[in-house]
Parts: sequence; structure tokens; C-alpha cells
Amino acid sequence: MTLRALYTLKFRPKAADAFNKLDKPKREQLAKKLQQRLLNPRVSSAQLRGDLAGLYKIKMKGIRAVYQVKDDEMILLVLVIDKRENDDVYK
Repeated sequence: MTLRALYTLKFRPKAADAFNKLDKPKREQLAKKLQQRLLNPRVSSAQLRGDLAGLYKIKMKGIRAVYQVKDDEMILLVLVIDKRENDDVYK
């Protein structure tokens, strides 16, 4: 039985560029995690706080992705993908 995604995946242009620049194994790993989030985008342990409340993160070895859930449009919007050591991912 194949599960059908509830949300549609979209990327901001810079996030799409960063995704395409990832090496193939990391890109495939992130794509798999994003597919899982399309079924269940609101993972409580991935919820950001403070100024970033309402956004969610995906953590991978060396990489972070931040996304927003738009329930009214049924969209999971990837805002940024960056290296973990570069705190710009949360700015």
C-alpha cells in the first residue's frame, strides 16, 4: 500500500539552489526526509522556538533545512538549506 502525500513540496529559490548543490547521497537523504514530512509535517521535536516559532527543522549530519507549513494551501515550503556550522540557516 502506497501512502499519498497530504502536502505539496515547494522550495524558495535559494533553498532549491542549495538542495541541487548537495552531493547526491545527502540530496537523496534530504529528499527522503522531506517525503516523510509531506505525510506528517508537524513533528513536535522539530519545531523551532523564539523568533522562529511556527517553523520546523530537518537535521542531518552537517546539514539543516528549515521549512514552513502552509495549511491553507497544503504546502510544505522549504525556506533554507545550509551547513550546520553556518548559523545562517536560522537567521
